[in-house]
Amino acid sequence: MIFWGLATRKSRAFISHCTADKEFAKLVVEKLRGPDMAPWIDHEQIVAGDDILDKIGEGLTTMDILIFLVSKESLESGWVDLEVKHAAWMEIEQRRVLILPFRTSDISIEQLPWFLRSRHAPRVTIDADGASLIANSARKALEPRMSPHLLEPLKEIKFEKNPRIDELLQNVSLGDWSASQEAALKMNMLTNENGYNELFKPLLSYLESPDEDQRWGAIQTLESFADLAPSLYDIELLNRLGNHEDFSVRSMVAVICYKFALFAPHLVPINLLVKLSHHKEDWYVFTPAIGALKTLARWRPTILKIFLIRLGSADPFSRELAARAIYDISETEPESCILKI
Repeated sequence: MIFWGLATRKSRAFISHCTADKEFAKLVVEKLRGPDMAPWIDHEQIVAGDDILDKIGEGLTTMDILIFLVSKESLESGWVDLEVKHAAWMEIEQRRVLILPFRTSDISIEQLPWFLRSRHAPRVTIDADGASLIANSARKALEPRMSPHLLEPLKEIKFEKNPRIDELLQNVSLGDWSASQEAALKMNMLTNENGYNELFKPLLSYLESPDEDQRWGAIQTLESFADLAPSLYDIELLNRLGNHEDFSVRSMVAVICYKFALFAPHLVPINLLVKLSHHKEDWYVFTPAIGALKTLARWRPTILKIFLIRLGSADPFSRELAARAIYDISETEPESCILKI
């Protein structure tokens, strides 16, 4: 199994802050710096004579995570605004969480940029304890990406180069869902009357391609193809891919399960969703997994029990996610909640 290079280098954490928060930002950097983390902060990376925009752009385009120190002054800073908005666009394109906001003053959730108001944004003290909390949170957020996954390892799928798959994916780039849908439609034309598709297994092997662009093309095309040929994505395959060590593949599986929950609930492995909806998973994994469970609650009210049990978790974030899920279910399927409670 190829581990896609994430553990071979330090994680890069970009510290987005204003001048007023400079001293606290330095303290955060001290807590972050280590054998596993390379923090990026302007006063260290930008020296006299450097092009400021080029240097900041380099930091933003190579980061694994952006730590946003939220204060009244930073919300009014043009530089910080550009940094955070750029990170938000990267989140959309890469389909992974990059921005971790931390409130360093009495800023309400409503004062955050609209795209961060649903994000967990804890209030931290501007001292060593607050800096340690930020550093620990950053490492916890990156853990699912930077170390082997907490689930059972996926049985080996070896990459095998295939000229037909190369041709299929040649126009599919990261975030281009229109192209991936076109590729899926081309694949679907080869599905025979028995539901067999000769390109399906070769495309699965491209999840292990050493070429990152090909991996993303395979992920997006497989996700789009699930709409057209759901019977090929049996529970065994979803469980295997849902245990993949790369969070992007697990995210694909969680999204497919969410789609199936809407029109083919019998194809969804509940046991896998319970694992993928764990609060320690990446945001782009647990969010669609929780969405799938909430959707399935209309067909299987017993699923509500999953969230009721999690209300007793020792982890506050797990309790928060469970409470939100129960509230959402009560809004859309109130009868389910009445039956279980």
